[in-house]
Amino acid sequence: MITYTKDFANILAILTNNDFHVLKDGDELYESFLLDDYHWEEGASKVVVCLDNCVLKRSYSGSYTYEDDEEAGEEIVYDEEEFPDYAKTEWLVYQAAAQYGIQHLFAHTIQINDKVYAQEKVDFTADQYENSSCIEHEDYLDGVYFDGDSYPPYIPGGYRRLEELRKANKLGDFNGRIRPTALNYILAAYSPEELRQLSKFLKEYDINDIHTANIGWINGELKIFDFCGFKTNTSKLVETES
Repeated sequence: MITYTKDFANILAILTNNDFHVLKDGDELYESFLLDDYHWEEGASKVVVCLDNCVLKRSYSGSYTYEDDEEAGEEIVYDEEEFPDYAKTEWLVYQAAAQYGIQHLFAHTIQINDKVYAQEKVDFTADQYENSSCIEHEDYLDGVYFDGDSYPPYIPGGYRRLEELRKANKLGDFNGRIRPTALNYILAAYSPEELRQLSKFLKEYDINDIHTANIGWINGELKIFDFCGFKTNTSKLVETES
């Protein structure tokens, strides 16, 4: 459930009425001063502002670099080229997932306007889970996984064992799309049929780079929440269908 609060309205106005640029080959947001009063993060493809029960996403308009000019001194040079609207792509991917019947595997995503998109906020990510004592999360996750008594879900034997399980259940090839550390969680959380559909879906829409920082839990259910297909053909594929 996405709640339209005062903060929501303020952030929406900021994201709608301003362009955002990320440092070329870096993770520094040039317009970060606009968001000083809020909790925000910059990703590789978009800026994300976090509210209590949702996040608002806006794609970068491009990148920026610093260049030295003998007369003008240091100046900022903007590059607006080759920046797909990854936030829009993510929304279109979510709609495509509904056609596969697997939208519940992804964080619910809606369009607010032609620049800003809202998405369910995860309670915590798999990356946060792996890098904490896990004690605070044990009750939250109790009974979520098929084995019922082990967390984090650990599959002995590493990637070779994951491949054996994948082949035995005819799940398709996740190699290059879901990293082995994230696959541990996904294999434990989803049914074989869900995994088969997910495998076909990721391949059809050329979605990659699903890792432990891009999956997390919402109300006890494991969701993928960053799925725009960074530097792939995903944008073109979903735009063609929309």
